Formats: sequence, C-alpha cells, structure tokens
Amino acid sequence: MKIAIFLSFKESMAIHENAGQAERFLNYYLMPYSEVFEKIYVFSWADESFDFPFKNVSLLPNTLGVSPYGYNLILPFIHKKKLKDCQVIRLMQFTSIVPAAISKLFYKNKIIATYGFPYSRFLNVRGHRMQSLIWTAVEWTFLPVVDQFIATYQKTADYLFDRSVSPEKIRILPNGVDVDFFRPVLKKRTGIKMELLFVGRFEPEKNIINLAKSLSLIKSSDFHITLIGKGALEKDLRRILDEGHVSYEIIPRMSHDRLVIKYQSADVFLLPSLAEGYPKVLIEAMACGLPCVVGKYPGYSDIITDGNNGLVCGFDPQSIAEAIGKLLADTEIRERLSFNSREFVEKNNDIKKLVTDEIRLMEKMT
Repeated sequence: MKIAIFLSFKESMAIHENAGQAERFLNYYLMPYSEVFEKIYVFSWADESFDFPFKNVSLLPNTLGVSPYGYNLILPFIHKKKLKDCQVIRLMQFTSIVPAAISKLFYKNKIIATYGFPYSRFLNVRGHRMQSLIWTAVEWTFLPVVDQFIATYQKTADYLFDRSVSPEKIRILPNGVDVDFFRPVLKKRTGIKMELLFVGRFEPEKNIINLAKSLSLIKSSDFHITLIGKGALEKDLRRILDEGHVSYEIIPRMSHDRLVIKYQSADVFLLPSLAEGYPKVLIEAMACGLPCVVGKYPGYSDIITDGNNGLVCGFDPQSIAEAIGKLLADTEIRERLSFNSREFVEKNNDIKKLVTDEIRLMEKMT
C-alpha cells in the first residue's frame, strides 16, 4: 500500500522545524507509517528539501515556487504519476482538501482527513469575516468528497454531523502525546516564586491579552510566567505585562524535546482560549502532571472536568485571575489536579495507541 500525505495548507517541513514540531511528526507518525506502508510521499507547500530518516519516505516540494492558492490547482497534475500510484491520501488537516479532491476525481484515491476544529470559527475570532464565509462554502463543497474523517473530539464530530456527514465516515481519535516522554518529575524548587506557563500563538483566539491583564490582578506577587510562542499580539502583550509589573519571559519557539523540560519545571499551565480544537499543548502539560487553567471554549469538556483534572475559567481577566489565584494559594488542589490530569492522559491520549488505530483505519479503506 502506498500513501500520499498532504501537510496542512501552506505548511512545510521548514515550518514544522521552526515550530519545534518536526520531531513529533517524524517519530510519532512517519516512523510507524514507514513500518507498515510500502511507500510514503509527503507533499509540502514550499520549495524546500528535507532528508527523512526512512528509506521509503520522500518529500515532494512546491518546486515551481507558486503561491499555495495556485499550487492547490496544479499539484495533482505536476505529481500525476506518484498520486496515481497511491491508494490513500492522508490530509493532516482538512485545509488541504482542494488538491486531494482533484486527485480523487482523476486518479480515484481514497481520502482520510483530520478535522481538528471548525476553521470558520477561528477566522471569525480573528475578525476575518469574508474568509470565514469563503471557508464555509469550501466546506459545503468538499466535505462530501472525504471518505473518512478523524475528528479529534465530540464537538468536531457533532459539527460534521450537522453538515450532513454520515456517522459511518467519522471516527473520533483525540490528539495524542508520548506518555513515556511527557511525564511528571520531582521538582527541585530553586526559589519561592511559582512558575506559570503558557504555550501557543499570540493571537486573538488564545485570549492572550486578557491573560496578560489577569496577571496584574493576582494579589500574590510570588510568581513568574513563561510564555512560549509568537504572533501579532506580542507588542501589546509585552506592554500590558510591563505596565502590570509582571515577572515574565517570552521565548519565541522551543523544540519538542526541550519543551518537555519547561512543562516539568512549571507549577501551573494556562490556556484561557476563546476557541480551540483538541490542544496538543494542553494534553502535553497534563501528561507532565501540571494543574491547568482552561478557558470555557466550546469542546473544553471533552478534556477538562472542572475541579477534577483542571480548573475552567471565563474569558474575562477577573475570572482568569481568580482561577490562577486559587491554584497558587492551595497546594492540595494543585496536587489533586496534577494526579488526575496525568491519569486522564494515560487513559485517553497515548499517541502510540492512537496512531496504531489510525493506521488500521487507513488499511481498511482499500
């Protein structure tokens, strides 16, 4: 069996490397894929090169250097021979559906796509109303083309149901984490400050500005926050933290193997988002035994039970501050949430088991 992997729209291996996610893609997806499938072609949206450590995996870049939008339409014809040879096209996200649909029309491939979150909702949160409408039209056109969806949580499955996708075409497989690598360690405290951690883009959907405002409302000054990420709101983020006299550090990016050390050395993880899919960073933090404060975004309840394995907050600064303050002040709550968080991830998010299920799903499609 030969398969084609389409990276998410506009993505490339270089982007994966810059985001610290290349190692995750190689170790947890391509490695087990390469042990099962005869040949794997990875399609990138950039003109780049990448040497995979697996003999049966090849990168097919956008050597013409055309825009991703134009490449959508010509990719299936440039790589006609290889796509005709593939039984299945694996979309890492539904956003790369257009070239896959064209390929299926001409070469009769089967398509399996991860649908991680309602993309139009994210576009709306960022204020891109017209793009949201266009994307809604794309969904109505191309959702019926997909042979099998991987929904990362129940809200996503419900979203697809509401758009007339047959239940037989949907399998819920949440995002996973290597529970042997992301694990709790005994903390060696070097100071009295509690360590808070945020990992994610500095964009509107992450509610990053209200998070910054909330930190200046917390009565205790004995904390430091590390924010790992970058984005359009970084300048405003820094200004608010400086004005609030908050002790902080911003790290633009961090590789997967180094990120685990940050989780393990933190005391509390913060993700007060307005919108999320099934956040990898949240389950990574939980796997490391971090008590988490999570925004009440649609779908949060698939992961967090308030007061059991995390605290759920509203989106305003006061609500976020109250949840953080509660954790900072109560060791017993932190310890309970820490234990339950780790237990939840071990039971539901072991990436090795999930990818094995995914491979079986792909094998059944031919």
